[in-house]
Amino acid sequence: MALIGDIRKRSGLLIAIVGIALAAFVLGDFFSSGPRQRSFNIGEIEGEEIPILAFNQRLEENLNMRRQNLGRDNLTMQEQFSIRQSTWDDMVREILFDKEYRKLGLHVSTEELDDLVRGPNPHNFIRQSFTDPQTGMFDRSSVDNFLRNFNQVDPAMRQRYLMLEQSIKEDQLAVKHQNLISRAFYVPEVLARKDYFAKNHQATVLTLALRYNLVRDDEVSVSEQELRRFYDANKFRYTQEQARTADYVIFDLQPSAEDREKIQEEFNKLYEEFRQVSDVPLFINAVSDSRYDSSWFKRGQLPVKIDEELFDASVGTIVSPFIEGGRHIMAKLLATDSRPDSLMASHILITYRGTGVNQQITRSKDAAKSKADSLFNELQRNRRKFAEFAREFSDDPSAMQNDGDLGWFEDGMMVYPFNKAVIEGRVGQIVMAETQFGFHIIEITGKTQPIKKVRVGVVDRIIEPSTRTIQETYVRASQFASSNRNATAFDKAVVEEGLSKRTATDVKPMDSNLPGIAAPRELIRWMYNENTKIGDVSPAFDVDGAFVVATLKDIKKEGTMPFERAKGMIEPLVRREKKAEILVKRMQDALQVSNDIHSVAAKLETSVDTLRNITFNSMNLPNFGREPRVIAKIFTMQPNQLSGPVTGDLGVYLLKVAELTTPEPDKETLAGIRRVLTNGFRSRVSRELVGAVENNARISDNRMMFY
Repeated sequence: MALIGDIRKRSGLLIAIVGIALAAFVLGDFFSSGPRQRSFNIGEIEGEEIPILAFNQRLEENLNMRRQNLGRDNLTMQEQFSIRQSTWDDMVREILFDKEYRKLGLHVSTEELDDLVRGPNPHNFIRQSFTDPQTGMFDRSSVDNFLRNFNQVDPAMRQRYLMLEQSIKEDQLAVKHQNLISRAFYVPEVLARKDYFAKNHQATVLTLALRYNLVRDDEVSVSEQELRRFYDANKFRYTQEQARTADYVIFDLQPSAEDREKIQEEFNKLYEEFRQVSDVPLFINAVSDSRYDSSWFKRGQLPVKIDEELFDASVGTIVSPFIEGGRHIMAKLLATDSRPDSLMASHILITYRGTGVNQQITRSKDAAKSKADSLFNELQRNRRKFAEFAREFSDDPSAMQNDGDLGWFEDGMMVYPFNKAVIEGRVGQIVMAETQFGFHIIEITGKTQPIKKVRVGVVDRIIEPSTRTIQETYVRASQFASSNRNATAFDKAVVEEGLSKRTATDVKPMDSNLPGIAAPRELIRWMYNENTKIGDVSPAFDVDGAFVVATLKDIKKEGTMPFERAKGMIEPLVRREKKAEILVKRMQDALQVSNDIHSVAAKLETSVDTLRNITFNSMNLPNFGREPRVIAKIFTMQPNQLSGPVTGDLGVYLLKVAELTTPEPDKETLAGIRRVLTNGFRSRVSRELVGAVENNARISDNRMMFY
């Protein structure tokens, strides 16, 4: 107590010390070297910062929503990454488009919003939220009643409605923005005519071609100077995104022989207990890696060994431990029964507040029970009303379409109380069951012939590495990393130790998948760390089930591709240009002798092809392939005109237009083309508007600092 009193006396000093420490920590982040100094913001969009705290709050809301939708507490690494990505995308778009709307003067007035909620043509979000589940029809009176009593409704319900209003405003603004852009597009008649002629102006052409493969590669030399000259003239063609390439080795976490022996011993001890235990489900839930499954299984549904040893055995028979699928397994036959494999039923669901079936339902559980009892008693007197009652009273929305008929379903498919009521009842009987969804009035309409089924208790244990093995694997990976500090040593050690090396090529900053690695984000962050250089070797990273060590092989910076990287792509093009010069010279020499295309072909020892029905919109030149420059040349020529040598992508051509047909469009045709072009543009707006806005925005993405 004296010590506590002494601390209290000096509380002011302690607070000062803590304050100084926190200040030093924060200031250290600003002034120290490395990526943490730059910002506590996860990004900046057109000058507007996104604080990491705001992002994390939004992210946690989205993670919780996904957990609720999936009905489980844990999300996989990939699911978490996907939600982080979508959260970022949503926040970027919200900021960008809010700025766009304000710049353009777009807004949704109070009167307009009221019309979207209560007007003659309410927004789809309102229609969906205020549709009567019993009739499937939009209930306008529900909207009026809700808004009239807005201050008296549950606060959570009020908050949900305000979020709904916000969603309506955002959607309406998006519609206005799209309409503003898409309706600004105009197709004049001259453009419609160009489109018509591009598709309908047809040519028949005599073609002589000298393909580039007539000149061998070794006949053409390409100098470094020529490559650089081509590169300097075509830099705009050689751009690249930011990317990294790394080699890596994976140190898998595998149980050792000692681990396997120890797990075997522990499982054998459990087997002795399993033989004596009376409460099998309790025992399984206490010691097994998988929880007890109370389902009834038919022949062939259980693992082969369990199926063979237990299906025709007496209750209480035990399958001794065996290994399958990386697990130790043992099982005990708990019960047998003759049960139908498939069931058929119709139901009327009466739910209540808090079940989660329908947020609009406010009745209490007692009121739901009373209503269900009343309907049940009425149906006992007149079962022919079942379909009518299902349509009128059931809180299952599908009842409007199927009269409550659930069709055939497998034994065990429905929640336990519902399944039990159908199994135990007779075909034609109307019974009641209570589940977590509410009260069900059930008409049993069919059952298949009973077959033998068994209920089995299964204990399993995963054969996994021990803590000691994990530590030893980590030490091995760490020693490999520390002993091989450059790419040369890394590659040599891989060979000497007989390891398997993998390569991840062109990894982007926010990628989430690498071959053989479940959770690669820390490794990718290392690859993009400003202090990581080509040839560096990483520490050992824990990648969820393994350790990985990598060496950085290549760095691509966003922008123009360096000459050395582009060189391999440029060389075939320069070589093709030089081949074209040789073939053009051959063709020109032949043209000096005769300007008849057939004579030129004979001189060059080739043939003349007649190509028909070529249009300006043609993607390919028949018999040859994709040749846009050659096709363009054809439609600059007159009938019977002989071209000079035309350099294409696949060869050098001599062309003679034999015939041109040019049908004249009527006004109706042109009007149809204008409609098609206009609609095509408007559909592109809806598909490409978001991407266009983002591509033209100043976006600073700091997520690599945090994730």
